[in-house]
Amino acid sequence: MTSAAISVMADSTELDNSWTRMRHFDVYRHPTHGLQAIKQGFSWPAFLFTAIWAFVKKLWLHGLIFVAVLFILISAEQALVAQGADGPALLVMTMELGAYIVIGAKGNEWRRADLRHRGYERIASLQASSPDAAIAAAASTSAAEESEATADKPMRRERN
Repeated sequence: MTSAAISVMADSTELDNSWTRMRHFDVYRHPTHGLQAIKQGFSWPAFLFTAIWAFVKKLWLHGLIFVAVLFILISAEQALVAQGADGPALLVMTMELGAYIVIGAKGNEWRRADLRHRGYERIASLQASSPDAAIAAAASTSAAEESEATADKPMRRERN
């Protein structure tokens, strides 16, 4: 079984819980840093915690850019409110919300690109209930593939 063909449930016991929602994850492996799982789709932590989330995920440039953009937008909003220009201030507030939405929509994509840049390799794309379950499923499938590949190799005997 190849990693591209992996489409497994991460833990069969989780199927019993009807409230458990399966999500799609990409699992990446680094030779020394281990495995990382990234959910596909919108990132609520990125939307809610923005720059803090970016810094925790080692997306330094993204975090700094967001802090700068947010500083400019908040400064413009405060200046407009001080002048009594409520209409333009509302427009700036809408732009702030748009910035948060962009971070949430693009956050996981930026993380995947950053992991590839730091030497991680995508080894699986699978359904799981959590990042830990996705990592466990990818690790067990990867170990099974490695033992299968080892079993398929003919044994070489040394002659004396």
